[in-house]
Amino acid sequence: MAKKKRVLTKKQKILRRVIRILVILAAAILAFLIWWKYFHTENTAVMDAYSPVYDTAAVTNIEETYAATGKIAAGRESGSGDSAQVQTSASSSGSTAGTSSSTTTGTTSAGTDSYPVKEVYVKVGDQVKKGDPLYSLDMSELEDQITLDQKKLALQQQSDAIDDAAAQRALTQAQEASAQQYEDATRKLNEASADANETIVDSVTGNQDIARLQQAVSDAQAAYDSAKKTYDALVSQQTQVTSQYNALSGEISLDNANLQAKYSTPESQLTDDYQNAVKSIDEKQVTLQQYANAKTAIDTQVSDAQTKLDDAKTALDSAKSDLTTATGNLTTSDDSIKTQQRALEDQASSVKSTNRSTAEAEAAAKDTIAKNAISQESSALDTQHEIQKAQEKLNGAVIRAAMDGTVTSVSAQPGQMPGTDTVVINDLETMKVVIEVEEGHIADIQTGQRVSVKTDSTGNEVLSGKVTYTAITPTTATPTASGSSSQNTAVSTGTKATYRVEVTLDSPNDRLRIGMTANVTFILASASDVLAVPTAAIQTDENGNSYVLVADQTAQAGTEADTSEEEAAPATFGERVTNFLNRITRKESAQEGSTDMTSYPTQMVPVTTGISDDYYTEITSGDVKEGDLVEEPGGSTSGTSDLLEGLYAAG
Repeated sequence: MAKKKRVLTKKQKILRRVIRILVILAAAILAFLIWWKYFHTENTAVMDAYSPVYDTAAVTNIEETYAATGKIAAGRESGSGDSAQVQTSASSSGSTAGTSSSTTTGTTSAGTDSYPVKEVYVKVGDQVKKGDPLYSLDMSELEDQITLDQKKLALQQQSDAIDDAAAQRALTQAQEASAQQYEDATRKLNEASADANETIVDSVTGNQDIARLQQAVSDAQAAYDSAKKTYDALVSQQTQVTSQYNALSGEISLDNANLQAKYSTPESQLTDDYQNAVKSIDEKQVTLQQYANAKTAIDTQVSDAQTKLDDAKTALDSAKSDLTTATGNLTTSDDSIKTQQRALEDQASSVKSTNRSTAEAEAAAKDTIAKNAISQESSALDTQHEIQKAQEKLNGAVIRAAMDGTVTSVSAQPGQMPGTDTVVINDLETMKVVIEVEEGHIADIQTGQRVSVKTDSTGNEVLSGKVTYTAITPTTATPTASGSSSQNTAVSTGTKATYRVEVTLDSPNDRLRIGMTANVTFILASASDVLAVPTAAIQTDENGNSYVLVADQTAQAGTEADTSEEEAAPATFGERVTNFLNRITRKESAQEGSTDMTSYPTQMVPVTTGISDDYYTEITSGDVKEGDLVEEPGGSTSGTSDLLEGLYAAG
């Protein structure tokens, strides 16, 4: 406990010493200021002097700019409109390339991504031309498969040839059998026909009569069938019309009954509903009359059709009776002719049956040949297609460059599987800068806009270029980048969208490397030989209108007058200390040439401003001329003088 008291006492002693030192220091400063005020009279004129800061309105050139940082990239890169593909010798392999953010890469052609790298032909730093081989793939399995498929195709073709020969022999045999059978049947038929002709000659007349009567029966049957068809159709129509007539007649009877029951009183018959009901019944009566007329007409047609049908039936029966009589007469007198005729017909039927069988056999043999040809061609096409696809893959075994450029990366070795960046090629003949521009400035960036670029690698050398691409969709929403305009260099924070902008440099530079940081200045607007004043001299009134204070150089109010006034009416001690420090500040600025120690009366002149750079702002309208002095407000006040003024005003 005693030890803690000793430590506390020691700390209190140190604190009291510090307080005493601070009090002594404050007293010394106060004494110095009192001495300066009352005894150092030779500097009174300097302390009391006041001169505002002026600058001159001038005709100059102005460029409004926006500054941002970006990264150096190759002139051609994936996603900027150039093809990021490799070139293979297979026209239909559809070879694609893996891509990186600023490169064109080579990889395998379609369907070859499961084959390992066999040999790499390039190394980092090599210059390649479009079509140069980059690396090859080990496709020995595919080569073996192609050889096997080709052997299978050859064996299949041999088997098809054997099947074709067998089918052709079967067709030849069917054709020979058909010819022989036709010849035998024709011969037998001719013999039977000759035997029958000897008897038929004697019965030609009877046979002719039978033929004529048969035709008569056929004609009568056709007439009867036609009359029957017409009669049946008319009867159907008659039934339909009669049904419609009966239905409508019943409906009208029901409507009349309902009308009499519902509108039985004279008052009810005067209503619109009654009139509408009567009108509906009248309309149905008209339709019923139409049905009645149609029914009368169809009844007449049915009666006429019935008469025609009866006549046709009578004619048919008569023709059949005549045929029966003639046939009976011929049968009685010519049985032998009929016997020969039946034999001849049997022989003819046999010939037809035989010919039909042989024709079917021949057609079946031809169909077999055609089907075999189609099946063989289909099978061969499948095998040939597989061989062709495999050959196309094999043709893509050598991966070639899709563009001229420099090899900047080789990531695969023999035996490894190729990836999206197996060989990376960059076009270093042209370089560009990729910038992410904030949403607040992207609308000011236009394609074709001139740009100046500086990098640490190129030092003070200013590289020129132009905007060749501006994105219309955001890249991402990220914390705000460090880009700033010439009017406001403060860096804002928060989350804003950024947009990709590409600047192509006018000429290559051997000191540039991909990925370097570049400081880019976009020239948003420019004006030549325009009247301008320092941006600090432009003020804004309470209504938001811009104005400048223009000095009247013809009515000078010098420092001595100000001094004499202060001698006649001395300021307080605190005010004199403040004025002294202010005048010291202005005196130092005047020695650097940026202010005028002379004070002028000023006039507030409204102005309209144009574009601005880091110092000047264009004056587009207003009563300001070249050479006018404009006052910069607040230029002679410092933080130190404010502090002292606060201290000594209280005293």
